[in-house]
Amino acid sequence: MPRMKFLTTTEQQAFDSPPEFNASERKRFFVITDGLQKILDSLKTPTNQVCFVLSVGYFRAAKRFFSRQFREADVRFVAARLGYIPEVVGVEEYEKSRFTRHRNQILDYLGYGVFDAAVANELTPHIRSMVRARMAPKFILARLVEILESAKTEVPSARILAELIGDETQRHEAELSALLINELTSKQRALLNDLFDKEGDSDASRMKLTLLKRFSQSTKPRNPFVPMHLIVVN
Repeated sequence: MPRMKFLTTTEQQAFDSPPEFNASERKRFFVITDGLQKILDSLKTPTNQVCFVLSVGYFRAAKRFFSRQFREADVRFVAARLGYIPEVVGVEEYEKSRFTRHRNQILDYLGYGVFDAAVANELTPHIRSMVRARMAPKFILARLVEILESAKTEVPSARILAELIGDETQRHEAELSALLINELTSKQRALLNDLFDKEGDSDASRMKLTLLKRFSQSTKPRNPFVPMHLIVVN
């Protein structure tokens, strides 16, 4: 069964891209605390130090990581704050293995838990409840972000959350289909199948199901409803 897709490409890219800070926000999120400075002192290169601070700042703002994506304006700001010129920072040299180690250090430093299979399983009852309540998938995604932030757990990528929502939606639909199959009599199934037959043999013929609802095109106001207790009988 194809994966459920409810985010546009633009929306998914926006979710998985670093936040865009103004000058005031850079000062706020890229602040160097004493605890952070101790970690920076253990890092050997300007690139590792700058990228570490950038990752901390992005996580403070969004509670998630963005792999090795860094905005140029932020790189320049953090480099200057650490006393480096931007030219000595090579973001492209920031290794994936190094980022993975830094990710764990950042979670520990900020007091957040890692998102893993156990956390995903804990989210399942919340997703199931919202799916059964027929909530929009985008609302469910936003609610999951709130739940994770409240639990001080990192927020994963949009793809991971979308897959969790899609899996539960498909599971719910399968349960409903099974319920219908088990509860409907053979006569009821035949009547339902008949509704999907076309009325006529032409290509333009419509299914009988679509002919059940007739929409009125009249512009005249309908007769107002009159409560029974206001009706006067002579």
